[in-house]
Amino acid sequence: SILLMDEPTSNLDSTAAFALMTTLKQLARAGHSIAVVVHQPRTEIFNLFDDLLLLSRGRAVYSGQPDGVQNYLESIPTVEPLPKMTGIADWVMDSISLDEKRDGGAGSVLANYWRDENDKAHSKAMTNMHRSRSMRLSTLAELHAEPKFKTRFSTQLKLLVKRSWIQQRGERLTRVACIFTSAYVIFTSILYFRLPDTTDYVFPRTSLLFFMIITQGNGIVTSSVGSFSRERALLNRERAKKLYGVFPYFLAKTLSDLTMTTLLPLVYGIILYWIANLRATAAAFFAFVLIFYLTVSTAQATGLLLSVAIPNLQAALMLAPTLMIFIVILAGFYVPLDNLNPAIEWASWASFARYGYSALIINEFSGRDIECGSDAIDNEGDGCPLSGDDVVSSIGLSGAFTNLWLNVIIVVLIQLFIRALTYWLLRRSR
Repeated sequence: SILLMDEPTSNLDSTAAFALMTTLKQLARAGHSIAVVVHQPRTEIFNLFDDLLLLSRGRAVYSGQPDGVQNYLESIPTVEPLPKMTGIADWVMDSISLDEKRDGGAGSVLANYWRDENDKAHSKAMTNMHRSRSMRLSTLAELHAEPKFKTRFSTQLKLLVKRSWIQQRGERLTRVACIFTSAYVIFTSILYFRLPDTTDYVFPRTSLLFFMIITQGNGIVTSSVGSFSRERALLNRERAKKLYGVFPYFLAKTLSDLTMTTLLPLVYGIILYWIANLRATAAAFFAFVLIFYLTVSTAQATGLLLSVAIPNLQAALMLAPTLMIFIVILAGFYVPLDNLNPAIEWASWASFARYGYSALIINEFSGRDIECGSDAIDNEGDGCPLSGDDVVSSIGLSGAFTNLWLNVIIVVLIQLFIRALTYWLLRRSR
């Protein structure tokens, strides 16, 4: 990126001006190109410059390294040497002003001298080029040995993570987002407040777990779809300028998404866990947090994949809710997994919601008995207490898939595959 600034230090005191120029210097070191017009800078600001261009009535007087301007100007007969106890920037400005006033205001000695020096340098360079027998084109190996980017990978990643976190914080952790999350918590709490842990409330518990996945998953997919669409042009432009590579950009975006984007949904799940009176053990709670986090972060990865794969934002926004509904329908809540039509059963194996929901059900019910409710008492306790494993099998889980950690591992593998596919598409995008 290029930043052009016209007298940014005007109306600032010396301390504020130096602070501003120091910030610009840091941006320049990060790979940004910054051109600044400054009148009468203090010596500390002058020493921050990487390159210096002096103009007199629109004509160049000097262009080059700042530390070379003194020797150059003092080599001109009409310029007085730099006085002691005088700032170099003030001396340069005074020398140009005196030159402009020479010969009744028609003076142009400095500009003419610089032009002549450039002509001599150009002529000498051309002569040397023609005479030199060692001039040759760079080999392919030498071109490959040149650094591809202006900054190291660690610097690229650090700056991109910082930028992405600031951007995500401004987009995700807004007052509106907090209000919506609070509304979701209140609404869900009214429906599922302090569910008794009896056989009468097995279905409300399973429906709550499914409701948490479908609401937070669908919301996070939809919100993530537009994330890359806004950055596509910026990424292509900054890649063309070799400011950073695709991998540090993707890694920084992934790290920020895994924190900022999933924070409010995770807060929602943690609050609802205790309000709804889900399985009240430390092991079950921390397992729930892990499973829910992995599920919503996989939903976020799905939204990012759609955003990268489909350049048309409207088309991606139309597809996202449909795809998410399709994914959660195959989770086993509406239709048990062992009752799915063979024509669609294959798709359930790729549904991250299936494994996330299965892990939540196993975490909530497996390995314990559920006390009798009023219905069981009315039926003289037939089948009571109810085994939690029967609840697990009721959604179609059997064999190895009744293992909680197997389902967790599969969710992780699906997310890794989605992110790897997203990275591959990013590298191919233009």
